[in-house]
Amino acid sequence: MPMANHTLCGGQVSGEWNVYAFGGITTGLTNADIHRSAFRYDLNTDQWARCRTSRTPWARIASAASVVGDDGLIGGYHVLNGAPFEISSNRVHRLDLLSNTWLADGAPVPVPIDDQVQAVWRDSLIYVIGWLEQHHQRTQCADL
Repeated sequence: MPMANHTLCGGQVSGEWNVYAFGGITTGLTNADIHRSAFRYDLNTDQWARCRTSRTPWARIASAASVVGDDGLIGGYHVLNGAPFEISSNRVHRLDLLSNTWLADGAPVPVPIDDQVQAVWRDSLIYVIGWLEQHHQRTQCADL
């Protein structure tokens, strides 16, 4: 499946390394081309498998993910047909990497964000660094 502006991260499950891809946009340039699909690539078998589709009702782009026990998918934005055209998200989605099932959301990020980078500290906290359009650059922290 062709994708761009999707979330990509790596994680170890039961000692095996996998790569995960979430959301993104396919070959078109409209909000209808943004999808909620999730995929897992197994490095040992060289195979891609589809994970369950995200529970979020709206597809999004420009989110990020980090592995902290489960997989946290944070931020991103939804593209609409009309004004305001884009809505940033503060939701923290969690995927159980063993069962490939979505868990209850984590605590929301205090300020909705989209384009960002993340860093994990002590397999406990995800530090999120991004630009807020109406504010200066800030660092947020999500505790999964």
